[in-house]
Order: sequence, then C-alpha cells, then structure tokens
Amino acid sequence: MKKQFLQNTLKITAGSILLSTMIQNTALAQLGGDLDTDFGIGGYVLTDHVANTSEIIENTIVLANDKIVMVGYTMDSNQDILVARFNADGTIDNTFGANGKVLIDASTGSNDEGFGVAELSDGKLLVSGITVGVSSWDAIVIRLNTDGSIDNSFGQGGTGKTLFNAGNNTIALSNELHPNADNSFYAGASVINANGDTDFAVFKFTQGGILDASFGSGGVFLYDNNGNNEQLNAMYVNAN
Repeated sequence: MKKQFLQNTLKITAGSILLSTMIQNTALAQLGGDLDTDFGIGGYVLTDHVANTSEIIENTIVLANDKIVMVGYTMDSNQDILVARFNADGTIDNTFGANGKVLIDASTGSNDEGFGVAELSDGKLLVSGITVGVSSWDAIVIRLNTDGSIDNSFGQGGTGKTLFNAGNNTIALSNELHPNADNSFYAGASVINANGDTDFAVFKFTQGGILDASFGSGGVFLYDNNGNNEQLNAMYVNAN
C-alpha cells in the first residue's frame, strides 16, 4: 500500500548521490548545467551511509550555511529514518550525528521512512515521514538539534517526536513541511481512511510539536473530493 506514495520518487540504492551544477562558466570552460568539478570528486559524491544496507533518499535541502541535508530511510529488515549532512564541498560533515548521519528508530520493531525535511530559524531540523507499527501507520515529525541529536524539548512526552493521524484514518504519510517565523509549522500529508480512500491533509503544530487545535478541526484540515483518491505531493504557504 505504501508503494502508491512512492511512484514519483527517484530511488537511489546502495548509497546516496549528490550532484551540484554550475551557474557560471569557469576557467575550465565548463558550461552552465555541467557538473561542478569543485564539488566532491568530479562533481558528485557517492556515499554508503550504512554498510551492507541500501538507502533510499527522498528529500534534499541546502541550509542557510550552505551545508546539505538529505533525508530518507534504510532498506533493511527494520527500516529506520536516515538523515545525513554534508559540507558545502560535498565532504561528510562529521560534526553531525555519528560520522555525518543520524538513524532514527521511531519505536522498537517499527518500519520508519523519512520524506520531508526543513530548517528552522535557529538551525534545528524538522524531519517528517511515516512509522509503521503492528496495528497503525502514522505520520511522524521529529526535531533534531544542530548536532543531529534528538531535541527532547519537542514532541509528545519529551521524546523529540510526535505521531499524528487524521481522525479515524488508518494510514498517514507526511512528506511536506513549512516552518513559520516563530518555529510553529505546517505538515502536509496523504492519508488513507477506513474505506481505503486516499485524502490529503494539512496539520498545524505549535513550536513545541503539539497539534494547534485552533487550526482546522483539532489541528488538521482534511480534504476529500467526493470520495475520490487525492494525494498530497507538494505544499506552499503564502506569506499571509
């Protein structure tokens, strides 16, 4: 059932590839769109974050300090969310997590996948995705400190994470995040209800990672177009 969320996603296994392109010609007569040979080795970086395990990368952002963050998950028997950070030149940022990466197991025995990532005004990271337990598939959002450690001042019960869903919907996957200036944020998600229909939802959270009950119905806006299947792939929030 998860595959329907992944149909438009580029899969990169057995490592993660970063590509950087040139904006202007260089002394080597590179043209716009050519690989930037100052980045990594010949313009790309190939990294095997977890030995003997394939990795899927779902999202990449460039931080305010020009470092690069990638989010996805490991493809082993117990899938974990993977967050990796690189320096601007493509080298691994060893000041982040363990050897530049963070593996997140949302709960023992669950399969977890990361899809969304956003930088907050204080440099911390929000990561969203899905956690698949024995009886429920919930969306998840996690906050990381700038060094990659879990921010335990965030989320449910000081755990650094919040699991969320939409009413009696049985499956939710969050792949879009939009932080506000005060570090509250919106999370966009696709959900599957008890009838098997796919809807899209927008959740609003306080800066502490708790649903903002003043938004929508109990913190969520749920859209269903006459029983049809809807899937949220991108979200933009206007200045107002």
